[in-house]
Amino acid sequence: MSQGRQLAGLALAIFAVAVFATSDTLSQVVLHAGAPLLAVVFIRFAVQAVATSLLAVPLRGRAMFQTEQRGLQILRGMTLVMGTSCLFASLRLMTVGEMTAIMMLTPMAVTAIAGLLFKEVVPPLRWLLLVGGFAGTLVILRPGTDDFRWVMLLPLGQVVFNTVFQLLTSRLSRTEHPVTTNLYTSLTCTVLTLPALVLADMSHLPGWVWGLTVGLGLSATLGHMLWVMAFQRVSATQVMPFTYSQIAFAVLAGWVVTGAVPDRWATVGMVAIALCGIGSALLTLYQQRR
Repeated sequence: MSQGRQLAGLALAIFAVAVFATSDTLSQVVLHAGAPLLAVVFIRFAVQAVATSLLAVPLRGRAMFQTEQRGLQILRGMTLVMGTSCLFASLRLMTVGEMTAIMMLTPMAVTAIAGLLFKEVVPPLRWLLLVGGFAGTLVILRPGTDDFRWVMLLPLGQVVFNTVFQLLTSRLSRTEHPVTTNLYTSLTCTVLTLPALVLADMSHLPGWVWGLTVGLGLSATLGHMLWVMAFQRVSATQVMPFTYSQIAFAVLAGWVVTGAVPDRWATVGMVAIALCGIGSALLTLYQQRR
């Protein structure tokens, strides 16, 4: 693999996580403006479903609906709805940077589950890094203090659902075309959240909120496209250390857009999660090169 191709792949991955961080920040703005949570989730996925369909038709034609694992495809969509709902709810309680840092526990959690359920060998150092990342989460949430509320555990719910989502993605990637998988996921999410749009009252919202909400779907589509393009050029293990730059992008976007800055202890926790996550990714690279 040429060095230029690798650099292009890493650049695309960093661009993708920057888009995801910006999208999360816009989600926080929309929710703080009074938009109903599940209605925002619906519009986000409906826009992504339309955009994905427009891309899928010229690439796959009628074959875009062909799948050998329809049940798993639907289950993947269900876990994404639940995870996204937890994510958006978290944005009402904490800064985008804090939420993103906790979300970055997912790769380490996937490794832990692979070791426990699939009997894969997980070295002690990786378990130590996982414990360190979780300790960083506790520093951010600070249970037992006056600042803590039980609803602040929602980011951990997002980690759980996102972990299942990633495991399903890994399973489906063996037999399914990525365009088909993304299409089924976005369609499933749209159907599941449709009642929220019917029941929600959004008539009081100004036009700019509607515009930002549609922008969420477009930015999510762009981010996923960039992500796929990155993985076409470099492996997942090469990309993983750079995904933790999303924490920095999230802090920057939150500061620029909303003026929110994490406090001292939240910053300590975020740094701990990032360092442990990067360490886990570098350990994977080292093991593969031995």
